[in-house]
Amino acid sequence: MSPPVLLRGATVVDAEGERSADVLVEHGRITRVGDVPGGDNEVVPAKLVTPGLIDCHVHLVADAGPDLARLVQLSDAQLGARVALNALRTVRGGITTVRDLGGCRHAEFAARDMLRQLGLGPRLLLAGKALTITGGHGWFLGREADSAEELVRGAREQVRAGADVLKVIATGGVLTTGADPQAAQYTAEQLTALVRDAERMGRRVAAHAHGEAGIRAAVEAGVASVEHGSYLTEALADRMATQGTFLVPTIAASKSIADAGTERGIPEDSTTSGRSAPGCSASWRAARGRAREPVTVCDADHRRAYRAGAVAALMRAALAIGIAALLLAGCTTPSSPPPGGDTGSTGGNGGTGNATNPPPPGAPASYTFVATEYSFSGPASISGGWVTLHLRNDGTEPHEMGLMRIENHTWTEFITLFQQMMGPPPANGTEGNMTGGNASDHHDEAPPEWVRESGGAGGVDPGMTSTVTLQLAPGTYAIACFVHGPDGQPHAAHGMVRQLNVTAPASAATPALPTPDTQVGLIEFNFTSQPAAVAAGRHVIHVSDKGGAPHMFQILKLKGNTTGAELLAMLAGPPPEGMEGPPPFQGWGGVSTLQPGMDAYTTVDFSAGRYLYVCFVDDHVAKGMARELTVA
Repeated sequence: MSPPVLLRGATVVDAEGERSADVLVEHGRITRVGDVPGGDNEVVPAKLVTPGLIDCHVHLVADAGPDLARLVQLSDAQLGARVALNALRTVRGGITTVRDLGGCRHAEFAARDMLRQLGLGPRLLLAGKALTITGGHGWFLGREADSAEELVRGAREQVRAGADVLKVIATGGVLTTGADPQAAQYTAEQLTALVRDAERMGRRVAAHAHGEAGIRAAVEAGVASVEHGSYLTEALADRMATQGTFLVPTIAASKSIADAGTERGIPEDSTTSGRSAPGCSASWRAARGRAREPVTVCDADHRRAYRAGAVAALMRAALAIGIAALLLAGCTTPSSPPPGGDTGSTGGNGGTGNATNPPPPGAPASYTFVATEYSFSGPASISGGWVTLHLRNDGTEPHEMGLMRIENHTWTEFITLFQQMMGPPPANGTEGNMTGGNASDHHDEAPPEWVRESGGAGGVDPGMTSTVTLQLAPGTYAIACFVHGPDGQPHAAHGMVRQLNVTAPASAATPALPTPDTQVGLIEFNFTSQPAAVAAGRHVIHVSDKGGAPHMFQILKLKGNTTGAELLAMLAGPPPEGMEGPPPFQGWGGVSTLQPGMDAYTTVDFSAGRYLYVCFVDDHVAKGMARELTVA
């Protein structure tokens, strides 16, 4: 293992300002900033150290040229290569997280997945195709939608493709001929339908809006952020500040268009629009949430504002108050979808589901992840401590979300190890066989000690949601699905693994945890349960690993006349000869693998029927770690 690296005599620039300090890096993480003795460290002279920057509005598929429409002439391979190249250029420039608010033919999703597998590039939060009216701004790249119903359908299409955030074009814009930036494209009612459905899917909406009418409609609908805001008024700024709507002013884009002019191919109406908008002091007031000195960036004084250093002052203030981080947090909604077993939460297949709401005051922070074949979408970073995680299965196969904490190693090291451990998966898996919980299920070697399984949401069938509340320490985690697919391969072998960063809790206080009505203990090799019987309805189950080894708590609902003993025999041995079709059970949620001494809470809706508690870690099923349950 390499020794710690000491960056000696660096100029450190962060939210606290600028200062001279040493920076100690241990196992890829900064552990100390200040006066650090040499010791056994590898000392490296340094000049400048600063945190990675966040860009909340990019289009990685573009090339900063005046003709965006010509992107559709490129092949998918060319588009994907352009996205990957721009992403690598971005991270080399010091930007480590970007929110891409509109690509082309979903090429950005393929590029993101490739970069993630390789451990390269910045953290990418993608919107997919922007939603716009027929012939509206960016129609040649976006998804045209002319009604509330079409907006909802278009949004679900983007989520199905893997979108982390949704983008709607609320007004016309520049670089699209005939799309007046001051003209609204949607009504507040239409945008409200989009925002409400996005909330149900665990997404937030970013609204491209230049003109006052479009900004007003977007703000009334409850969008998370207004992009551009060129004609924002003081009254609208006050309302945004009051209700927590963020502004992303995209100052550099406006400046570039105005500076380039018609001689660089910019249409005349675009350059005129870029110079004629009123000042943006109201925009900054909305972003800051209080009155600030005017920062004029959109009108005829554009260049003078830059020369005067107004933009630099804006960015310094933004760093000081964490505006960039707040805007990034607007990408995914902390929401509370229905708990596991609620088949009304159907995602992109046309179901209406139930409205989602923020957690009640004092409750753990709540985050939603969506599983499809074979990927997860959801926040890239969450706060640690006690949290509630919702896994909504919008796919066509069962899925789980197991968490593994990566200790003292890099993500690249983990991915390399993970790919080695997956190896050639077994070839005789049962169709839809819900087994998993431990990477060692698929390889002769157990995972090393620095990969620590840390709970997660148990497996559920398509259209269902699994909910778990557990405690997460800060650090880097992997989330993965080890359910077997129809080909006998675990979903993780298809690449269903992604990084999750857990930051320090916002508060040291312990939030109000769920009140359980059922206690389940995990021991070698059995389940204890109090009370022994469970009635139909919603239950909060407190799950504790009381044994000396890792265990999981997976709930299966039996189908037809299959008994628990029969299913256990199927799971413990090879699949019965000639067995075809779906498995004789449904995944009904639970808790993924816990370490000894760990606790978690899972919320489950039991309907009448017969269930099986089962542990898929290692050979625990073969050792009889199962418990049948009848719910009346």
